[in-house]
Amino acid sequence: MPYQHKKLTYWVLITNCLIIIGAGHGIAPILFLEFILPFNMGSDGFDFCVGLHCSYDQSLFLTAILSFCGQLLLLIANSEESSISRIASLTFMWLGLFYICHNFDEIATITLIYASPFIITSGYLIYLIINGVFKKQQFGS
Repeated sequence: MPYQHKKLTYWVLITNCLIIIGAGHGIAPILFLEFILPFNMGSDGFDFCVGLHCSYDQSLFLTAILSFCGQLLLLIANSEESSISRIASLTFMWLGLFYICHNFDEIATITLIYASPFIITSGYLIYLIINGVFKKQQFGS
C-alpha cells in the first residue's frame, strides 16, 4: 500500500487511543483503560456485562477489549499491508465505539463527540482501501 495509507493508519491508531471516555468520577483516554484493565479484572471495581442492556460503566470492559484487539490487528495489518486485515481491525474498533455509545446518554454523547476524529480518519481509510481494491480489480493489477 502507498505511504499515505500507512501514515493514515497510524493516525487512526492515535485517534482511537485518544478517545475520551467517562470512567468513575472523571474522564480518561481509552488507552489508559486498556492499560489499567488487566490489573483490575479480578477486583469488584469493574462490572462485566455483554449485551445491549448494559450501562455505560458496564460497557467499558468489552469496549477496551474490542479496541485493543482492533489496534493490535491494525498494527499487524500495517506491517503486512493487508486490506482485509485493515478492514477487520477497523471493524473491531468501530464495534468498541458502538458498544460504549449504544445507550445514547450524556456520557456516551461526550464520548461520541471526542471520537469524531477517529470516525473521520477511519472512514477515510476505509474509503481509500475500498477504492484501491476496486481499482486493482478494474485494471487487473
